[in-house]
Amino acid sequence: SAQRCYRDLEAWSQWESKAIQPKLEGHVQHLRQDFTQIRSDLSAAQQSMVDLMCQVQKIQNIGIEELCCLHRYAASTFSDDAQRFAGRLAVILRESFGATPIEPAPGDHFDSAYCERGTGSGCYIAACIHRGWRWKDGVFRAITANRESP
Repeated sequence: SAQRCYRDLEAWSQWESKAIQPKLEGHVQHLRQDFTQIRSDLSAAQQSMVDLMCQVQKIQNIGIEELCCLHRYAASTFSDDAQRFAGRLAVILRESFGATPIEPAPGDHFDSAYCERGTGSGCYIAACIHRGWRWKDGVFRAITANRESP
């Protein structure tokens, strides 16, 4: 009787492991496929987020450039209202966008990365005609009058 019980228990164990093993392998395979899909979806979402951030940065740079252009126009207009407007725009550019003014002094060497020639053709700055701006991802170049010697 004990031997029979032992054989039955052994037969049942073999049957149970054979019946459960394929089910477990199927579940494990299904989980692997799910995790692979999740990893792929997460990677695609990350790339979409990077693309979106680049697009937002590009749009922000265009907006900052427009503010710089408005500042230049207002600063070159001699009415009191236009000067106040230019002053307010300068504060917005500094405080909201971290922009710093580009105002080369007479005698400074001309740098085309930050300046463009308004008049003259020399390598030195005679005067800054219009202020430029520099911020994290962009430059709105200053307009200068140039001369040959410092």
